[in-house]
Amino acid sequence: MDKLHEAKIEIVSPTFMEKRRTDEKEFIPKDQGMRKTDSIDEKSTEDLVFDEAIKSEKLEIKKDYLKDIDKKQAVLKEKLKTLKDDREIEETKSIIERNNKLKERIEKNIQEQTEKNDDSEK
Repeated sequence: MDKLHEAKIEIVSPTFMEKRRTDEKEFIPKDQGMRKTDSIDEKSTEDLVFDEAIKSEKLEIKKDYLKDIDKKQAVLKEKLKTLKDDREIEETKSIIERNNKLKERIEKNIQEQTEKNDDSEK
């Protein structure tokens, strides 16, 4: 944003409606004294710890979701044993297959994320 202001470009909201008379007045803020050595890439220790907590939480959420899928699969497989209608049997088999594919994708994602986290810790 500082670079845009230096280039005399004003940033406004997409819903901004100009209702004031500007008479060529600039609304770009003056330099706020931001040091050139400040870096957006630098993170405090607290930020890094918080980021790791978020990653861990996401992994736990995915693992919990896998447990839910397993429970649903068990219920569907039991239901499948009692079904007589061919259409219902095919629908239930289709749901089980979709759940299996979803489970595989989530497991793969968990594995990739775990490996990525392990690499970033090194």
